[in-house]
Amino acid sequence: TNHDSRPRRILRLPLRYRDELPQAPLPVAQDQPNSHPTRVILHVFDSIRTCFNTFGIARQYRHRPSYDPDAIVSADELSNIRPAESHISDTGIQDGEALLGSPSRREPPWPWKNMSIWRLMSWMVTGSDRKSVMEVERLVNDVMKADDFTLDDFEHFNPNTQMKHFDTSE
Repeated sequence: TNHDSRPRRILRLPLRYRDELPQAPLPVAQDQPNSHPTRVILHVFDSIRTCFNTFGIARQYRHRPSYDPDAIVSADELSNIRPAESHISDTGIQDGEALLGSPSRREPPWPWKNMSIWRLMSWMVTGSDRKSVMEVERLVNDVMKADDFTLDDFEHFNPNTQMKHFDTSE
């Protein structure tokens, strides 16, 4: 066979072995220099952020305040709960921690309309945090307003004694 009559074969690497370089980017067109400078808008904020307090709360002001907001309000005006007192009521219940009032020291049943509601709400907001509004509603509607509920049945009531009686009932 005549090797001169055939076209010569070009040897190439397979594509997976070839390193193809990316195409160069197009040249950037040169703009004509402007006779006036570009307009720049500068926003300056004199913002302030306070340190975190013991509750993890910090304040952030967009502009520097013109006065100290904490200097206007006293600590007594921030809460309507009186400081804890250590007296025991005539019913034997220590309710001094539940006394609620305004800075002017209003007497109970404020802010509620009677002493029964005051005692119930004072009980709800003190002690365990498991007492929800729904549970207090259930206590009033399903227990205290029940037709067979008699307050005299609680004359010598002791929850520990009742639980022992319940435990031995089985």
